[in-house]
Amino acid sequence: MIYKSKYNFIQCFQYGIEEQPEWFTDRVRRREVILHNEKYLPFTSTYCLIYNKGKRIECKYGDYILLYNNELVVINKIIFEILYERVE
Repeated sequence: MIYKSKYNFIQCFQYGIEEQPEWFTDRVRRREVILHNEKYLPFTSTYCLIYNKGKRIECKYGDYILLYNNELVVINKIIFEILYERVE
């Protein structure tokens, strides 16, 4: 998906809700992203761990993952919807 902020356009998707784009699945194949889907009744927890420059970032179900300067960035849904609007 393509979204825009006041100043620029970005590629991103909502984790667990929208289909994963090719740039994300490439990083899963390279083991830069580890997907988790744990089911403990009555709860289901879907999240992923993203490894960027030696840092581990957790992305929860519904968060947005942005491709920015060839790095993956995670933004909470509420903050994302304040900062960006959907273009395509």
